[in-house]
Amino acid sequence: MHDANIRVAIAGAGGRMGRQLIQAALALEGVQLGAALEREGSSLLGSDAGELAGAGKTGVTVQSSLDAIKDDFDVFIDFTRPEGTLNHLAFCRQHGKGMVIGTTGFDEAGKQAIRERIKRRRRYCDCLCRQF
Repeated sequence: MHDANIRVAIAGAGGRMGRQLIQAALALEGVQLGAALEREGSSLLGSDAGELAGAGKTGVTVQSSLDAIKDDFDVFIDFTRPEGTLNHLAFCRQHGKGMVIGTTGFDEAGKQAIRERIKRRRRYCDCLCRQF
């Protein structure tokens, strides 16, 4: 790992995108893998996130509780499902965390919740991009 400036948490750590994001976080200078999240009841809970992603042991354990990892990250990266993403969005908003959302399939209410978050957020540059 490199000396890190931004600590990231990866939601859906056991999924295809989650594993790729873990690999990227471990490879990027200026980024540190701070936490990895999976849904409650997942067989992957307690696994080492780096080993899960095929990148070797990192000491970052896959968790299911946002409260358990809230002090371990600055930016939350989410490529999960709309309902989970919106819960994560509310948590990040409440705790002053940045968020990158790669989830698709939001209904209009979900899109509006994200737009509201963007309007109120000033610490990082949030943006909403439509799928091509």
